[in-house]
Amino acid sequence: MGPSKASDAEPRPLSGAIQFEEGDFHAISGSCARDTQFDDRRLQTRRKLGALGKSAAEGFKAAGVELLSRTSLHRPTVFNQKSVKRQWVYLCRAKGEKQRLRKVLGRELAGDLDAAYRNMFLCLAIEAERLEVSLQIRSDAWYDGQNLIRRIKADGVQSWLKILNQLDGFRLRLHDWKGEWMCGS
Repeated sequence: MGPSKASDAEPRPLSGAIQFEEGDFHAISGSCARDTQFDDRRLQTRRKLGALGKSAAEGFKAAGVELLSRTSLHRPTVFNQKSVKRQWVYLCRAKGEKQRLRKVLGRELAGDLDAAYRNMFLCLAIEAERLEVSLQIRSDAWYDGQNLIRRIKADGVQSWLKILNQLDGFRLRLHDWKGEWMCGS
């Protein structure tokens, strides 16, 4: 390879774009994850994630898909085992869509729609060593999993593979399976 050109250099951030800094990662690392003196820094990170989630939700709404944006806790509490090792924003079904699905699913299954972890959602998460962008379908997301299976059976697996292979640099991971599959290959 020859010398790098200016176009090969590391991309510069867009003007006005939200940027994560070293302190965002540090505040959720090691012993800092339990230390309340880092609450202010984690709150800044939570606000950055919230702004990104709100912007993404507005973009989806303009495309005709209404999603709700929510962020995680930034303070160590009993709900996060008194440790903030990960912060995230996620986009899930809006209230109106949940109400529509309650009528379709019936009373027994409709309760699964209440908690976001029982649904498919888009997630942007920050940890001490990484920034993660993911589409998550939790094991409790029975309805969404069945819907995805039905769509893949109807459309064929090739359209799904095409979408995944356009995500060069991303990995497909299935729950707690040991393997990971590189998208793009």
